Amino acid sequence: MSRNLRVTILFAGLSLSAFAQNVKLSGTIGEPQKETVYLNVFEMKEGKRNRVVIDSCVIDENGNFTLEAQFDSLRYVQYFDGREQARMYLGPGDDVHMSYHSAMFDETMSYTGKGADRNNAMARLGLTQEILQLSFNSYKSYQKDTAKLFKGLEEMYANYSKALEHAKTANPDLTNELEKRIASIDKEVGRQKEMVVTELKKQNAIEA
Repeated sequence: MSRNLRVTILFAGLSLSAFAQNVKLSGTIGEPQKETVYLNVFEMKEGKRNRVVIDSCVIDENGNFTLEAQFDSLRYVQYFDGREQARMYLGPGDDVHMSYHSAMFDETMSYTGKGADRNNAMARLGLTQEILQLSFNSYKSYQKDTAKLFKGLEEMYANYSKALEHAKTANPDLTNELEKRIASIDKEVGRQKEMVVTELKKQNAIEA
């Protein structure tokens, strides 16, 4: 092997090690329902979004596990315990510990350690979105005035937009993801309104 080739290979190895850092996700599960947990990423291949398992771990008798990867930048990942999944953002050097009970996955999920703040923020926003949908479904069940129903929907999502803006200020590294969510709010409100109109048409057809 020539000296120049050896230098090139060495430089490439040093470059990779200089940028890629270890990422650790450990956790404790209350009453786990499956034996194995997974850390996944998503990659585009031939125009399709494919899920790739980058690490897995058998849960120990105390409900503990550890997953690891090498990242050179902040990445969207999926944690999957065989039944439920959590969207997370992990970056170089992160050492996050998650804790939850399998009976109430979203409601009990919490993160500690380096990188925890952004993931606690995302978990809260996910739960907020679920509550919004449940609240609107409940509101639909008794509010038959379409104008009032639509106004209530718009107010709910206006408050959700404020929550996203607050999260963006508190977590600058999530700016791109949160701006996408903010930009999609009008489309989501429109979708919900269309669903209401469709439901009303069906009800009127049945009553007729």
